Amino acid sequence: MKTIKTVEELSEIFGGAPSTAAAGKIFSHLSSQAEEFIARTPFLLLSTRNEDGQVTISPKGDAAGFVYVADKNTLYIPERSGNRLIVSLLNILATESIGLIFLVPNTSETLRVSGQAEIVMDDELNQKLADRRDSPAILAVKVNVEESYFHCAKALLRSGLWKPDSWEDQNKVSFGRELVEKRLITEEIGAIVDKDIDDHYVQSIKEEGMID
Repeated sequence: MKTIKTVEELSEIFGGAPSTAAAGKIFSHLSSQAEEFIARTPFLLLSTRNEDGQVTISPKGDAAGFVYVADKNTLYIPERSGNRLIVSLLNILATESIGLIFLVPNTSETLRVSGQAEIVMDDELNQKLADRRDSPAILAVKVNVEESYFHCAKALLRSGLWKPDSWEDQNKVSFGRELVEKRLITEEIGAIVDKDIDDHYVQSIKEEGMID
């Protein structure tokens, strides 16, 4: 196995430096089409890193358009109650770096945004970022956009992500099994944990008005 360590080696593999055409699709702000895409987005992936360079990626989802675009250089992402790990928020405090991928169902292109982030508290803004039950956000992540561009559709087309006939039967993740594997609980308790988590999911989503 050979480890690639230089720009020259990469350039040779991919046929030279990035083309002008490829670089031309990158904006230093949100294009009008990017703003429209975010307004239709119900789901994104949020990437941050800590001061040691360790990277984490967190999913964020809500009703389409849950991210507020203030202007072509600024957007706000609501923070709601979750697993309380707040790893992404701690990373933002440490390095302020952020990367985002926005997805729209049945659309194979994705939008990539990167820049600097900060955590802000503002009652009026939190209310503007309220969910379907009109519950305000706890706080918001402000993103100062430095780079944005649309990523081509090849990855999603190859994966068949939006093709139901290519999907396998639902593969349920067991958090109880994870705890059993770490020898923190028994299998019997693991089954109880999974049921409690499922009940919590359903109740929380009902309270948010996402299902009846």
